[in-house]
Amino acid sequence: MKHNKYFSFSIICYLFFHIIIYPMNSWASGEFLFPGTRSTGLGGAYTAIDQDLEALGYNPAGLKNLKKFNIFSSTKKLYEIDGLRHTVLGFGYGTEKNGVIGLMYEDLGYSLHTEKTITVGYGRNINRFMGIGANIKLYSIDISGFGSDNAVGIDLGYQARIFENVQIGVNAKNINNPKIGSSIKKELNKSITGGLSYINDFLILSVDAAKETDYKVQLRTGVELKIFEIISLRCGYNNEPSRWFYGLGVNVKKISFSYSQYNHPYLNDTKQFGISIIF
Repeated sequence: MKHNKYFSFSIICYLFFHIIIYPMNSWASGEFLFPGTRSTGLGGAYTAIDQDLEALGYNPAGLKNLKKFNIFSSTKKLYEIDGLRHTVLGFGYGTEKNGVIGLMYEDLGYSLHTEKTITVGYGRNINRFMGIGANIKLYSIDISGFGSDNAVGIDLGYQARIFENVQIGVNAKNINNPKIGSSIKKELNKSITGGLSYINDFLILSVDAAKETDYKVQLRTGVELKIFEIISLRCGYNNEPSRWFYGLGVNVKKISFSYSQYNHPYLNDTKQFGISIIF
């Protein structure tokens, strides 16, 4: 039984990526930091997923179904470069009537160049089939010898269930055109991402198409297969740069431990570790 599930997971990944993805490899985009370890294992294809607090980094509408108090954290050393660490810490609290509020802190960089982002998000259901959400983000940058600056960005998100196990999502990032820089102001990248997901008790299939300012469209895809009740296997794919993502989740009651890894055409693999808790 166990071997059959591993075999099935390999077949699902092969068919999903080779039949759907490779014919579209003319699409491209820029770098993305992948907040959250579970979502990273799915290649960042998380715009139409609403199962945990990591949705705060992809589509605030995905917060809509969270219950009680949630917390998650993840850390990675980008491409195994010393000092270039990306750390994320998130908190969320959900109610049945008043929606869900989330808070996320991100830290990236080293002693000479640091970037920090604080995100406050809100998501809620507007009926049985649709949900909406919004993020307000405070960006902060500090470059040794060049000064520091702050900017505020706004995201808007939407999700809708179109069939029993099928959901769509849309997220618009930095719709207020924020700019940052102490002397020369640089406009922060805007993006719009659309996603489609199929979710049941044991399987997730997800596809995102992201269009970021000054870049071509990037396709992100992901698969998650639950083995028994405690183990989840994940894989994902992005194009341009072409890279694969792999992940493992271990769920022990209300605590989940996750590991993800993804490659890069020219740099070392990035390994990411995370934990999430539901109280």
